[in-house]
Order: sequence, then C-alpha cells, then structure tokens
Amino acid sequence: MDVRYGKGKCRSVRDFEILQKIGEGTYGTVYRARDKKSSELVALKQMRVHNAKEGLPWTAVREIRLLKSLSHPNIVKLKEIAVGSDMGSIYLVFEYCDHDVANLLDRMNKPFSTAEIKSMMIQLLRALHHLHERFTIHRDVKLANLLLMQDGTVKLADFGLAREYGTPAPAYTETVVTLWYRAPEILFGAESYSGAVDMWACGCILGEFLYHAPIMPGKNEADQANLICNLLGTPNARIWPDVVRLRGWKNFDLPRNEYSNLRVRFKLESDRCLDLLQRLLAFDPQRRLTAAEALLHPYFFEIPRPMPAKYPAEASRAIRSPPPAHSHSHQGQGGGLKGFGGSGVGLSQQIPFVGGGRKLIPYGFHAHGASSRGSGAERGHERLKGLTSNGNGRAKEERKEGKQECGPIGGAGRGKGKGGG
Repeated sequence: MDVRYGKGKCRSVRDFEILQKIGEGTYGTVYRARDKKSSELVALKQMRVHNAKEGLPWTAVREIRLLKSLSHPNIVKLKEIAVGSDMGSIYLVFEYCDHDVANLLDRMNKPFSTAEIKSMMIQLLRALHHLHERFTIHRDVKLANLLLMQDGTVKLADFGLAREYGTPAPAYTETVVTLWYRAPEILFGAESYSGAVDMWACGCILGEFLYHAPIMPGKNEADQANLICNLLGTPNARIWPDVVRLRGWKNFDLPRNEYSNLRVRFKLESDRCLDLLQRLLAFDPQRRLTAAEALLHPYFFEIPRPMPAKYPAEASRAIRSPPPAHSHSHQGQGGGLKGFGGSGVGLSQQIPFVGGGRKLIPYGFHAHGASSRGSGAERGHERLKGLTSNGNGRAKEERKEGKQECGPIGGAGRGKGKGGG
C-alpha cells in the first residue's frame, strides 16, 4: 500500500516496537513505542477508523492537517504517520513526552511551587497565543492534555477537537471542552465562539495548580453552572450583556449570588495572582484576557520569577497512590492522551514574550474598577455588579518569598491575529 505523508511514503507500524498502552482519548489510543531503526522512544496514537472502506474520518484528517501546520516548542510535534496492514490502521507518530501533568499532580504530596506554576502557565499561554494567531481554537484545553518533559518543557497535546475559525464565526458544536473547563458561553448554548473558550480553560488550570485540586468539578451541566456561580457570582446583563441572548441561559436554575468568592478560595495568593485569575475567568468572552494579554500580566514579573518545574527530578516529592477523589486525571475528561510530546527548548530565560498585545490596566485596579488594595472583607467579596472593564482593560501572598513591585506592562499594537477574545 502506497500511503504518503509529506513527500515520502508512510512507514509501517511494524517498524516500531509497542511497549505499553499509556492513554486513551476521544479519537484514539496512545502507546509508548520504540523506533526499531533509531531506538528512539515515540508515542503512537492509533486513530479510530470505524469503517476501513471509507478511510480516515474527517476529524482525523483535520487533526493531522492542523498538526502539520503547527510548529512551536510548546505544542506537541507530529513526526510522521505510520500505517498497518490496511486503511483501518493509521498511527500518528509523536515525540515521546515523560509525563502528563494531571496524573503527575494527582500523585504529588507536595504541590508545584509558585515559580513552577508560572513557568508552566507561561508555556501554555505561548502555545495558545500561537494557535489563536492562526485562528485555531483547541477546544479541549485541560490538565490531562498538558505534557511535561524532564527539563520542564510543557507541551499542549490532543488536537482531536481543534477547529479553525474566522469572520463571521461559524456555528460550532456545544459538546466540546471537558465539562470542568467549559466556558459559560458554551454551557449556556452559544452557537459560535472564539479562542476565549481556551482562555477560560486556562483560568481553570491556573486555579487547579494553585488549589491543588479541580476548582469547579461539576457532575453534570446544571451542577457545573452552579459551581461557577458559587465561585464567581451569578452573571447578569450588566457584566455580560450578551448572556440574555443565549438560548440556554434560562434553562438553568442559577443561585442568586452577586459576589465573587475567588479571594475566599485563594486567600494565600497575591493580589496580582487573583487579578490574573479573575480576568481569565471573566464571564463576558469579550472582556476575558487573550493569551497575548495574559503573558504580559504583572503576576509573571513579580517575585518569585518563573522557573522550570523540577519534578520529576526532585526526589523529595513522593508519589502517592491511588489518586484522590476529585483527581485531575479523571475529571470527567474522557481520558487524557499522555505520553506524546518532545524535547522542547530549555527555559533558562523565562520572559513571557509575545509578538503583540494590548496595554493592560495598570496594576492596582481590578477589572471591576476598584483598587486591589483594601480590607480583607472588601477583597473577600468583590461585587460582580461593579464590573466595568473597558476594551483596553481586558487585560501568594508568596508563602516564603518576598514581593517585588514592577512597572506597567503592555505591548504596542497587535499581532496578526486575535489571541482569543
């Protein structure tokens, strides 16, 4: 069979020694394997083909096309395609990655440090910025789809649900994004959406890193909506004008809560950290931070500075088993596809560089317009009805380290695409 990838023929899957099954996701099963010719460890993703006569499903073709077009140190790299004895056996060959972050976090006695969290978040944001500038939405950003290399490099993986978008925005399916990371516009039935849905998921991941547990682990859509409102307050037309136009808005019996409880949940975190979290979890997708804006947020420039995750080299962090009840790796996630990725660049220089982005609101003012300073009670419950972020403003207590003030951070102009607002 003459199946071609790029300019050459596809290799046979017999050229690889399958060592073990390491994951299963929406559109395939992943195996750890060794290239018999080079002895290199790789990850083989066997694509699901329900009807061999019809060939690859369009979802697989879309994923392959997207992966071929993407080249970024924080995005999983597709090396080649291998084939079995018939068209029902198609394998994507990825560089092997050491860990998936969800499984790792489930089994760590000691959570990641603030510096490590910053490093991983910066890398995730860089990957999303790269995607969104190319008008692509991942649509399944979650902890189980983040892979971690021994050198601390993070890779965003599993593009089975990724879609390109443009203007006008086409109608998309609502059954995307794992429930715990699903943006409210999708939950409430929006027929079209942008990269902002990835940014909401990014906020959920930041909260999960900080809280060392999923922050909104809903059992179903109604429970998910309640958890969102209990943590962030109940949205209304003042803070999210378009919410009343969403057909699913009235389908939920939402609690009457006009307060955000982020400060209560994350009482050890710095003002800047809470500000970033609040802006990523903004209800209105038009006011939610883009990846470019988030990379320029002052949180990443305060002490401690970002540094690569030392786990798994750090022996002091014991592995515990089994995972806790609300584990990061089961999350109603459909199973993350761990194991594929590659040896990315080192992170000795942790500067959150992006090619564009807008100027952020100067630090000291939250999206609701009030100073981030104030009494504990004032900061404990930020009233949602005061949210007045404008177009330009979409923009831990450190446990052992001191704080360092930094000046206004912004960027001139914008890159050649939207970061996801």
